Amino acid sequence: MLSGFSELDNLTGGFRKGELTVIAGQPGMGKTTLCWSIGAKLAQSGYNVIMFYSNEGIIDCSVSHKDIFNSGDNLMDIQTPLRLGNMIELIERRKKHSEVDIVFIPHLSFRTQGETEVALSSLRGFTDLYNFSAVIELPVKRTVDNSADRRPRINHIRYPKTVNMIADNILFVYRDDYYCSNDAQFKDFEIIVAKCDAGKKGTARLKIVAEIKRVDVMIPMILSNEGDCD
Repeated sequence: MLSGFSELDNLTGGFRKGELTVIAGQPGMGKTTLCWSIGAKLAQSGYNVIMFYSNEGIIDCSVSHKDIFNSGDNLMDIQTPLRLGNMIELIERRKKHSEVDIVFIPHLSFRTQGETEVALSSLRGFTDLYNFSAVIELPVKRTVDNSADRRPRINHIRYPKTVNMIADNILFVYRDDYYCSNDAQFKDFEIIVAKCDAGKKGTARLKIVAEIKRVDVMIPMILSNEGDCD
C-alpha cells in the first residue's frame, strides 16, 4: 500500500499487512498530520482506512476530515477513548462486515516498559491475525533537544529496545520551524526512516502546502510531495 508520498515510498516500499509501524516525534511536530495525510491518500487509492482519534485539545471538531482530505467513504474516522482494548474490539467488529487494510492509532500512554511491550506485542499480533497494517504514534524524550541536529533517533523513544524489537518500521517526524519563532516560514517536513524491515533507511522530504488556522480542525497542515510544489 503506497503512501502517495513518493520519497517515502521509495524508502519503505509502502505499508504491508501484518506489520506494525511506529511514527514518533515531539508533541506538535506533526505526527498526527502525517498519519492523516497518509491515511487520506490511501483511502483515495481505494484502501479501507480506520483513523482513531480523541479530539484532545479540540474545542469543537465540526469539520469533516473526509471534506478536508477529499478521501471519500473508504476513510472511517472513529472518535473513541484511547484504550487499545476498545480499538481492537472496534477493528474486530469492522472486519466482520468489510475489509480493513490499515489502521492509524494516536499516542497511547504507556507507563512502564512491561505495559509498552504487552500493548505493542498485542497490536502486532492482531495485525497478523486480522491481516491489516497498523500505524501507531509515539512520543520521543525531550533529551532529543540536546542532540547535535535535534533529529530523533531510536534511542530517543521511551523503552527503545522494546519498541525496536516489536515494530517492523520506525519513522520519525522532524521540522526545523518547530524550534524557530512563530513568524518563521519554513516549509520542509522530514520523515526519517530509522528502521524498515522490508525497505531501507533514509530521509524523505515533504512540503507543507497549507496551514489551517481554525480551532475546530484537528489537522493543522496539509502535506505534499516536495516536487509537487515547484
